[in-house]
Amino acid sequence: MMMKPLQFLKLMISAAAAAVLAGWPCAVLCEELDIPRMEYAADSYRDPFKSYIEKVVVDPNKKEPEPEIIAKPFPTLEIEGVFWGGKYPVALINNKIWKEGDVLEEAQIRTIDKQRITFLFGNRQYEQALSAAQATLLSVSQKEAQ
Repeated sequence: MMMKPLQFLKLMISAAAAAVLAGWPCAVLCEELDIPRMEYAADSYRDPFKSYIEKVVVDPNKKEPEPEIIAKPFPTLEIEGVFWGGKYPVALINNKIWKEGDVLEEAQIRTIDKQRITFLFGNRQYEQALSAAQATLLSVSQKEAQ
């Protein structure tokens, strides 16, 4: 009587299980069943059972050093003039034209008026007044614009 492959496989598995339960070593079992011996040589592969996630132990009594806060000085800005009378006032600072809301050297221009420019730098507000020469120049510029 010819066995089907599935029946043969079931018989082999049950014979192998019986041999293992009887205490036969696997090498003897493989020889008895004429199964070629296979070896797993994965020295260059990662171990699938090893966790590569580092466990971090936090000591509740240890205090972290507080980060050192370094206050940056307000940048040196050369205010050359202010122009108003158009859609919005603009200032000539460091040879460039800036409007309210623009940020230059980490300082945001909050307001521009005829006497001063207000900046927001860090969490502090700074005001820089215009000199008399700039005010005179501004009035001349304003008359020319009209």
